[in-house]
Amino acid sequence: MRSYCLYNGNYIDIAEIYEVRDGKQINIPEKLKYYRALSNSRQLFCSCGCGEVVVLVAGDRNLRKQHFRLLHNFANSNCEYQEESDISVKSKIMLKCWLTKNLPIKKHEIKYRVPISQLVENKRRYELSMYSEDYDVGIIYNKHASNIEEEKIDLLSEYLQTKIVYVTQLENEETNGQYPERMMRIQEYQGYCFYLDMTADSLYEEVKAKVSVFERTHRGLWTILNVCTGTLDEFGLKTDGSLVYKGEKVLDLVDSRKQLFQKEQENELEQIRKREEAERLRQEKIRQEQEERKRLEEEKRIQKELEEQREKEEKEHRKEEERKRFLQKYPKFTTVYNLLKEMKSIKGNFDSDQWDGKIKSYNIELTIEAVNINVDKHYIEVFMNNWKKAFIFVLENDFCKVNRPKTGVPYKVLDYIRVDDVERYFRAAFTCVFKESDKEIECIVPEIRCQFLGEKNICTCEGDCTYQKR
Repeated sequence: MRSYCLYNGNYIDIAEIYEVRDGKQINIPEKLKYYRALSNSRQLFCSCGCGEVVVLVAGDRNLRKQHFRLLHNFANSNCEYQEESDISVKSKIMLKCWLTKNLPIKKHEIKYRVPISQLVENKRRYELSMYSEDYDVGIIYNKHASNIEEEKIDLLSEYLQTKIVYVTQLENEETNGQYPERMMRIQEYQGYCFYLDMTADSLYEEVKAKVSVFERTHRGLWTILNVCTGTLDEFGLKTDGSLVYKGEKVLDLVDSRKQLFQKEQENELEQIRKREEAERLRQEKIRQEQEERKRLEEEKRIQKELEEQREKEEKEHRKEEERKRFLQKYPKFTTVYNLLKEMKSIKGNFDSDQWDGKIKSYNIELTIEAVNINVDKHYIEVFMNNWKKAFIFVLENDFCKVNRPKTGVPYKVLDYIRVDDVERYFRAAFTCVFKESDKEIECIVPEIRCQFLGEKNICTCEGDCTYQKR
């Protein structure tokens, strides 16, 4: 199938003539009319530029996708004869019977296949299937909807004062949601579509007829509105060309059916609106519930955080109180702890338990990053620059037990049970560098053998020594 063609040197895509509704390609009436006119006037050509004429194929029942087709695929010889089918011949016979029954013959017999040129001064070859000269009423029958030409309907409407009834077979009614282009030509002229439902073997009394109209739903699809259905004899034809059904004018029945359809559409739209509003309210309720749930969760989270913060603060407060009580209870431990907090480093002998149970002593220097008290195990943790730890135990009157650390961890036990001047003894045991000092101070009178001298005569008193001041 060809999706595009050439018109005046420009490409035309087949998609220009339809819109998609519910997954179906529904022809746009105005576009279809325009391009159908171009097709009928042979102004559409093959897109390859070969100059071959193409025609528009856009059926009413969606049996095939809209496309362009090479005209020569369907070209016949110059013969204009078209063989009629049995059902077509039989239908015209039934319509002739129906016409003469409703409009009895006065002077002139019913004529068949009456050319328009016999009725008006026009040389077009269009014709009426049958014509009653007595009442100036004609019937045009088309077995296939494809034979219903817009130009013919327009021309007959313009030049003829004759009342014309258009009739076709019921099989042409189906639209499958598509715009019924050809049947709408009839509906626009006479206000409805009139169908025969019969076979080639049907008797006159068995022939059924139907009137329906096409209307577009709010969803954009075309649907069939059944107006009236019955035997052909239940339909009548007035001398003014108007159709009646069981004594009622068909056009009045059409108006009533359209009004009912309009109400049905409005009701359906209202139901859709109500469903959409209900869904909107439901979604709004869900949104509000979600927001309320989030708000409650946020409140719980904040409350939990506050409680955790309070617990943490209380725990820290209890810990601080315990720490204060601990420091008050062990003053010598406190003195050492306070000294270590003021130091940048200490250097001295530390012990370390070995895997074989022996204790090995090391002379090491600790660069102090932080100092912490372990109340439970009663020691001071000294964190070094690599965040390794060393432990310092301080023995005094109320505590004389050492919980030595695991193998390989340096520790120092300071037995100050019988020591009163803790600071002096601590300074004597270690080479200390306090935070206020940038370098170690070498004693200028090492011969006095001061008890505060460390290795290499380095003074542990820093700037407080009387000799240093001199």
